[in-house]
Amino acid sequence: MDERTVDVGQGDRARYHHVVKHLYARVQRWDLAVPQLPRDLRGRALGAGCASGELSHGWQWPSVCPPCRAHVLHDHVQYYLPAAIDAIRTGSRAGNYCEVETRQGRREIFVGDNAVQVLLMPCPTDRIQALVTALRDPPTSREATNADFHRRAVRKMRDKASLGSGGTR
Repeated sequence: MDERTVDVGQGDRARYHHVVKHLYARVQRWDLAVPQLPRDLRGRALGAGCASGELSHGWQWPSVCPPCRAHVLHDHVQYYLPAAIDAIRTGSRAGNYCEVETRQGRREIFVGDNAVQVLLMPCPTDRIQALVTALRDPPTSREATNADFHRRAVRKMRDKASLGSGGTR
């Protein structure tokens, strides 16, 4: 990834959305990617003042209470963002990245050793990339290991790169 800086200036609403959608999704098994991740992040958020509706797919940003916002955004800084940055660093070093052309423009996909898939887009300056999302795509097996997640993520990244979307490795 050379010396580019990753910008996470998506705003609190987007950060909140990504934590709820990805980091709190048990099926994505972030515990395999982030060794220091506490157990039951969703339960901890409920204990910190979040209502269950604030942690579901139907939440409305204006109605999320301040203690819930603070807790979820803390989880973004503490766990989600470091895992994404690690994925960019290790994916770049291992050659597990590609460029794709989407309807929204050029994007880069990285798959880190932690099996986190990161999607970046260029910012107005060519030295900065903006984090679009980071996720873990679960294999079908409930007993999946991090290696299973990694194989699936690399395969999907290579498929996207080879489907004529302008991808390069």
